[in-house]
Amino acid sequence: MVLSVDPDGTSPYTYTDLGAIVAGINGPDAKGDDVDCSILADTFKVFKRAGVDPGNITFTICYDADDTGSTQVLNDLLDSVSYIPAYWKITFPDTGTGTKTENFSGFVTGLSRETQKDAMIIANITIKITGNPGLT
Repeated sequence: MVLSVDPDGTSPYTYTDLGAIVAGINGPDAKGDDVDCSILADTFKVFKRAGVDPGNITFTICYDADDTGSTQVLNDLLDSVSYIPAYWKITFPDTGTGTKTENFSGFVTGLSRETQKDAMIIANITIKITGNPGLT
């Protein structure tokens, strides 16, 4: 599994490959929203379907602040004030002979480091997805 990002988020996409540092990916945790349409006379609440929140995706990396090819890109995305989301790509091994990719746009909203004695420094990265979460 490979995670890649185009920090500029504009076509043509030029990806930085983060695959060598990814320990695991969780998400996206997309879910449908609902709207309470109940009126006072209703015994039971009435709901209607609303939009879909594409959710978040999180992954764990081996953190190295000097690794400008990957970790520094994530740091830059976290402190960016750009309104243009980065464009992300996850490449999965396919059951056949090729690969399958999922693409989505999102902002880095969290970076938390974890340091323990006699262990590598890791960081958990959270991305807030905007638009289609890549579930095609």
